[in-house]
Amino acid sequence: MNNFFENFSSFVVLAATLVIWMFLFFYLVKIEKRIRRIEKTRQLNK
Repeated sequence: MNNFFENFSSFVVLAATLVIWMFLFFYLVKIEKRIRRIEKTRQLNK
């Protein structure tokens, strides 16, 4: 039973890490798209 809990806790940590990385990735993609849009509008204004 103790071994099961150890495996479960390590699995939870792994899952949490994956979720955090996914959130970071989506956030970075969003920021990059926004920056591209800003650059496009700047070029049009010139």
